[in-house]
Amino acid sequence: MQKLQKKYRRSYEREKILKTLCSTKMHPTADWVYKNLEENGEEISLATVYRNLSILCEQGLATKLDIQNQGESRYDGNTQPHNHFVCKKYGYIYDSCMNAEEG
Repeated sequence: MQKLQKKYRRSYEREKILKTLCSTKMHPTADWVYKNLEENGEEISLATVYRNLSILCEQGLATKLDIQNQGESRYDGNTQPHNHFVCKKYGYIYDSCMNAEEG
């Protein structure tokens, strides 16, 4: 049986969070998104950022990356199938040029 997707009303906060997430290729943490919004004058709590990132992932508008030894989850605004490279020394995450179906 297929699970029905929950409907959410549009929200200003969620749109700002998605815009921030899609504005970078660095695969940020929720903390980074929160601090970026705060630096740009947005008054959104960290709990709201976490909750809305979860909703965006549920809606297929963002992807949550749980990468070993990273500590915190990272998020990706690029929902097209693709692979990631992880720098073991510094922990940076990069999109791969290789298509996910190829590798």
